[in-house]
Amino acid sequence: MEIELKYNRSDFEDILLAKETSSYFKSSFTKKPFEYLLISSIISFFLITFANDSSYPIYLVISGSVVTIYLIWFLISANKVRSRRRNVKLYLDNLDNVKTKKLIIHEDFFEIQLDEERHSEKWSDIVRKEINDSFIYLVSKKETYLFPKKSISNVALVHLIKQIEKID
Repeated sequence: MEIELKYNRSDFEDILLAKETSSYFKSSFTKKPFEYLLISSIISFFLITFANDSSYPIYLVISGSVVTIYLIWFLISANKVRSRRRNVKLYLDNLDNVKTKKLIIHEDFFEIQLDEERHSEKWSDIVRKEINDSFIYLVSKKETYLFPKKSISNVALVHLIKQIEKID
């Protein structure tokens, strides 16, 4: 069965950028580092503010070191989010330039056709599958595949899901 994939950039952005990269402060990559940075900053502020003259230097050094460590952790984590956003943008920019997008389903394998380039994958090489309300996600031994459900007609979607469910 040959399925013409209807490409809409926003469908991919909704899936790929939704929860992981929506915000530097709420992303699963940066949430813990940001919380620790915030808590350590507040504690450090109070320690330094209420420290007496003799203990002030030691509190300043220790709390400054802790805050700096959490700041570095947060910045490294935020860079992961930024990098993921950039990679998704580059991937989608490349997809924007592709005119023909097809999924061709065979009994033993499937093919992805992007313009003149074809990539085939055996169904038996799929090691993980996820089907939910928004998308179909397949992971093989060498590639990952994401199909937003909005990009596939209902009849083709039913056929594709039946084929995926045959995978052990």
